[in-house]
Amino acid sequence: MGFFKAEGLISGWVGKIRNNLYSRIIRQGSKIKFSPLKFQTMKAYILIRLTSFYREDMRKAVEQIRKVNGVVSADAVFGNIDIIAIAEFKTFEEIKKIIEDIYATGMVRDTDTRIVYPL
Repeated sequence: MGFFKAEGLISGWVGKIRNNLYSRIIRQGSKIKFSPLKFQTMKAYILIRLTSFYREDMRKAVEQIRKVNGVVSADAVFGNIDIIAIAEFKTFEEIKKIIEDIYATGMVRDTDTRIVYPL
């Protein structure tokens, strides 16, 4: 963890420093302690529509999607969406690969991915 001395800065300016992608303020005062952030696991809900509506094809698709690296769970649902999968990833490249692997099953017509916004 690095230290940053706040001496010489306008006091109001120090208060405007906010969390960013690469570091987080641990404490304010005469010294400000920054800690590098580790990439936290993000979560996404992937809404999947299939090319086939047959029950057996749906079962196969769910089984194949559950085997995709990064997919935590996948379940068939009633409605306009056929399957909802939950994926965990650390980078946007990883979620892109997960979605590509889901399409690679050959049974997917389209997807709609919703990345969870942490509160």
